[in-house]
Amino acid sequence: MIDINKNYWLYVLPHVYCCIKEAKALLYNTLNGSSYVTHDSLLVDLIKSLQKKSNLGTISCQGRELANSPYKEFIIEFCGKEMGELIETQFTEKPVQMMPVLNLQQDIKKLLQAGDRTIGEEVLPYLQELNIYINNSCKLECHYCDKYFRQCLCCTTQETVEQVAMPYSLLKTILSQIRYGAVGKLNLMGGNVFEYPYYMALPDILSGFGEYVHLWNHYRHFMIDSIVFPTFVYHVVVTFPIIEVAWENCLHICRTHQAKFHFYVTGIEEYEEVEKIVELYDIDDFVIHPIYTCKNLLFFKKYIYLNENDILQTKIPFRQIFIHQKMNSYSLEYLL
Repeated sequence: MIDINKNYWLYVLPHVYCCIKEAKALLYNTLNGSSYVTHDSLLVDLIKSLQKKSNLGTISCQGRELANSPYKEFIIEFCGKEMGELIETQFTEKPVQMMPVLNLQQDIKKLLQAGDRTIGEEVLPYLQELNIYINNSCKLECHYCDKYFRQCLCCTTQETVEQVAMPYSLLKTILSQIRYGAVGKLNLMGGNVFEYPYYMALPDILSGFGEYVHLWNHYRHFMIDSIVFPTFVYHVVVTFPIIEVAWENCLHICRTHQAKFHFYVTGIEEYEEVEKIVELYDIDDFVIHPIYTCKNLLFFKKYIYLNENDILQTKIPFRQIFIHQKMNSYSLEYLL
């Protein structure tokens, strides 16, 4: 119960993330996943005061103000969701909260301000995944080839571009530079990787990478006589419509090797077909990738796009929020 004749300290706990965009404020409890969103200008100003660095997460409030709307309802929800506390000023000095602050010693903006530094320096310790397109040879002419490639990992080619393959010496040079780095996943892609001129030499040149090597190829490229190496993980690209004979050939080969299936769908009918396929053929390791074609916006609006409730269903640690803020902007962990 708030006494209108008393003053209070209102403070936010350090595990609560705050984001203010234009006239909207979000409070998110990173420990229990609860959230609070408001458009009320009075409450947005209150939250801004809590976030002001000089206030150290605590502000002084008058009881006569907090006892009225919209503050009264806010305090009840704010404290009920364990985002902060309200205590009388007469019983304690001002509480000080040490709020988390994102601090990157080698932020891109800092590197740009230093004339003798380059953005790419010391990138190797942060490089977790590397994609290498070793050739562009392919005759399948998938209808949405360029869209698959631009929206997610996938093989690709261009009809107007001359067929080329990465020189063996260049591939060796790249591999030698990352061999002792932090790369945990090496994706080799095409075109049709089976047509890479040095495909048979890959096990030798990649012998030190072990299970980190992932080869991507379209299911129609897996022929009965295709040579598949047991030390590599094969990622099978599946687009629609599916050609039955080619699909059976692919399954026959992949059953005895490490394989992960990637289904690229452009509508609900293809998604439902994937459900039938994985059940019929007992496929456990697979991923479904929705692909935007410029003609299937309704499919994305109805089945793909996330709303606020979808996003807030999962508890997100403070550290992960900071990582997303930077990595989504700069993509430092991923190199194509």
